[in-house]
Amino acid sequence: MTNSTTTVPGTLSVGDAKALSKPGRTHRHRHACSGCGAYLSRYSDDTRCSACARSGPVPDAVWADPAVAAALARWDFGVVFRLLRSATGMSQNDLSALTGLSQGAISQIEAGTRRLLNIDRIQAAVHTLGVPDWASPFAAGTSAQRSPPEG
Repeated sequence: MTNSTTTVPGTLSVGDAKALSKPGRTHRHRHACSGCGAYLSRYSDDTRCSACARSGPVPDAVWADPAVAAALARWDFGVVFRLLRSATGMSQNDLSALTGLSQGAISQIEAGTRRLLNIDRIQAAVHTLGVPDWASPFAAGTSAQRSPPEG
């Protein structure tokens, strides 16, 4: 007994469909959000994820706020996240999409029941939130009295 399959012209055989479904063999490459680096849907032609599109860049005025600057200098990301969300109107889900932290983690960090301690996650959050160098907790001479450059 022979095993033969027929395909309708213009369609894929089962073997071809399986080959296309394997990672790295799709006709479209995975692309990432230009704002935060999150992977976008293979069917999306957008260059930014929905959270980045909604939130837009964080204005420098937010980072220049003395309370935000002091919280950054203390590495108190619970206060930073609360103030940032208050100033921009972002939800915890929006902040989650930008930072790569879960919404639950954002909630716990804001409530003070959890701290952001992993240096890689902190660096990623600072980068994706667009904290300017002059406000970054990684800047040399970090102090709560820093201010934006004049100009």
